[in-house]
Amino acid sequence: MSPDPIPTPPSSSTPLDPSSPSHPAPATNPPGIADALPRSRARRPLRFIIAIALLAAAVFAVSTHAADAPRALRAGVIASPWLAAAAILLPAVNWLIMSVSLWSLINRYGRVPLREMICLVGAGWLLNYLPMRPGLLGRVAYHKTVHGVAIRDSIRVSVWSIGCAAAAIAALAPACLLAARLGDPTTQLLSIAAPLVLLAAVAITLPRPGPRLILFNIVLRYLDLLTWTCRYMVVFALIDHPISWPGAGALACIIQIPMLIPLVGNGLGLREWTVGAMSGVLPESMPASGGTLTTPLGLAADLLNRFAEVCCAVPVGLVCSFFLSKRKPMPR
Repeated sequence: MSPDPIPTPPSSSTPLDPSSPSHPAPATNPPGIADALPRSRARRPLRFIIAIALLAAAVFAVSTHAADAPRALRAGVIASPWLAAAAILLPAVNWLIMSVSLWSLINRYGRVPLREMICLVGAGWLLNYLPMRPGLLGRVAYHKTVHGVAIRDSIRVSVWSIGCAAAAIAALAPACLLAARLGDPTTQLLSIAAPLVLLAAVAITLPRPGPRLILFNIVLRYLDLLTWTCRYMVVFALIDHPISWPGAGALACIIQIPMLIPLVGNGLGLREWTVGAMSGVLPESMPASGGTLTTPLGLAADLLNRFAEVCCAVPVGLVCSFFLSKRKPMPR
C-alpha cells in the first residue's frame, strides 16, 4: 500500500487504458499529443482489421460448431426477458463504476466534475470502437486543455487504475477457487462477495487519505469485476448453458488481460476468443448444471455479451458526446 501522498509511478510514454468500459473520451488533441505515438498510429488500422478478423472468426466458429446457440438464445429471451434487459443494462454499471474510480484518481491533479468525468468515460467507451481508438488520447487531451491536467499525470492515473485492478483480481481469483469447492450457489456468491466487504471495512478505517484512496479504488475495481461476473452469469444463462458464480468470476478476471492489450479498444476480438478458450478448460465444478462448456459456447456467450455492450454503449456514448459538445469552457 502506498504512502500518503500517493507516490508517482514511473512515467511511461504511452497512456494505458485500464479496462472495459473505462475508456476515455473525445477531444481535440493539444500540441504534443500527435507526436506521442507516431509508429503506433500507423499500425492502428492494421490492428483494427485484425480485431475484426478475430470477431468474424468467432462468428464463423459459433455458426459451425454451436448452431443451436441462436435458437437457445431466442428461447432464453422469450422465457426470461429480464435476463436480456440485464445483459444490456449491466455494462452501464461498469461504466459508472469506472467513471467514479477514474474521477477519484484524477482529482489529485485537477478539478474535474464527476458528471463531466462520467460523460468523458461514456463518450470514450463508444469512440474506442473506432479504428484509431480516439477515446484514449481524447480523454488525455481533454483533461490537458480543459482541466490543466498534464499528460504525465493522466498516465499516472491510468497506471494506478491498472494497479488497483490487479489487486482486485488478486482478491477475486482465490475467492473463486474457494467458492468452486462449495456446492450451493448462494454460498458461492457469498464467498466471492466476502473480499469486497473486507476491503471496504479496511478502507473505512484507514486514517491516511492516500492509502484510503487506493483501497477505495480497489473496492471499486472489485465491484467492477463482480459486475462482469454477473454479465457472464446472464449471457451463459441466455444461451441455455448456465455457468456457476466461480466460473463467471474466473472469466471476469481473465478477460481483463485482453482488454489491456493495445490491439484495439475494448478488447474487440481478443476478449471473445479469451472467453472461448477459457470456457473449454474450466474445471468441471464451474459449469452450473454439471454440463460441459466448450470453446464455441464460450464464443457464443461473449459475442452476445459484446452485442449487449454495444447496445448500451451507443446511446450512452452519443448522449455523453452531446453533453461534452455543449460544455462551456470554465476559467481555471
